[in-house]
Amino acid sequence: MAEETQIYNWVGIATKAGKVLVGFRLLEAIQQQKISLVIIAKDMGGTQLKKITNKCNYYNIKFIFVVNSEYLSKAIGKINIKAIGIAEKQIANKILNCMN
Repeated sequence: MAEETQIYNWVGIATKAGKVLVGFRLLEAIQQQKISLVIIAKDMGGTQLKKITNKCNYYNIKFIFVVNSEYLSKAIGKINIKAIGIAEKQIANKILNCMN
């Protein structure tokens, strides 16, 4: 859980920097390849999960899973967020380093 806490801290920093995208803007940014990393909550519904992971695989964008949407939502200060995109490459790399 310690590495997930670090992930949420980096997500908070990315949010303050304006480098986090959610919802329809996330899907558009994936298609435009403006996203460096997608973070998906494990409790996301099957249809949306398939849509996002397929787009990430097609456009060669890395994605990771976190425990649940409650923590992810809290990290960016919104409610009921199941997936976010990090547009800043350096922050995305820091988050990926937390996973190792």
